Amino acid sequence: MLRGITGVGDGKGFYISIHDAFNPSGWGGFMTGADRVILDDHAYFTFDKAPATEPIDTGVGADAGGVWPQKACARWGPALNGSRTDFGITLVGEWSNGYNDCGTFLTGVGGTQSYGGNCADWTDSSKWTEGTKAGLKRFAAASMDTYRDWFFWTWKVAPAQSGIVESPLWSYQMGLRGGWMPTDPRTALGTCGPSAGPVFDKFAPWMTGGAGAGNIDASQAVQYPFPPKALTNAGPVAELPVYTPTGTIVTLPMPTYTNTAGKPVGSGNGWFNANDKSPAPTPISGCSYPNAWDAQNAAAPAGCTGTDVVPPVITPPPRRR
Repeated sequence: MLRGITGVGDGKGFYISIHDAFNPSGWGGFMTGADRVILDDHAYFTFDKAPATEPIDTGVGADAGGVWPQKACARWGPALNGSRTDFGITLVGEWSNGYNDCGTFLTGVGGTQSYGGNCADWTDSSKWTEGTKAGLKRFAAASMDTYRDWFFWTWKVAPAQSGIVESPLWSYQMGLRGGWMPTDPRTALGTCGPSAGPVFDKFAPWMTGGAGAGNIDASQAVQYPFPPKALTNAGPVAELPVYTPTGTIVTLPMPTYTNTAGKPVGSGNGWFNANDKSPAPTPISGCSYPNAWDAQNAAAPAGCTGTDVVPPVITPPPRRR
């Protein structure tokens, strides 16, 4: 649908990003030939639910960070490189310096606390040693090197009621100010060395909108018919209530601007494809529908399915010649 609007190939609209379900491996052979699709991984040690007591304060020398820098390299490097080769563009859309689960609103997420030490040691960065800062900085550099394309989560964390930031491992800003984040990510290149395997450096043309883009392998496409025959927790699609495409297209209002002279500046109407005039879906009179915003685990209502509903005939208004 999106490529039908934007066109196919480099420069025709945006990239499309999908999450990898926390596993960048095994996506090769899925949507081979798709036009500019990104696989997004969220790379965290925080939520492993396992102790993380290996010391990260091992001095300020070449062994700063102890085992943690190489843990980052070995855990994600080969998988990300393999995904770039087999699937296409793969990036890390979330990561942090949180090698443990310590921090306000973080400790024990998804269960009980897993860090085997004292979490209070990680909520006040003013008490960290230079060795701790050096270890975190090398851990961050190793992460940057093995991820290559990434977004840190997050730029800035607000102070807690105590008046200090109690999740400093998650604040890029604090890392820059406190000295445990590289001021130039380019200096991180090479931190992992050969342990992460060969560095990926070239995508197949179709992966970036070149030759072959938009030609999804037919043997793969047939596995994913649309609409699907069934949905998890909802059963057969044919038994779900349907809508009829007879409604008025609704677009979001665009903001208004003025130039330096105070005159209004046009900003369009929010509709990308002027040739798309298909009517919008609308409920069928007499049919029962679940709450569109609160239907988790709701039973499918009886009747008004695709097999027993005849959409109403809508007579279009007269048009002027």
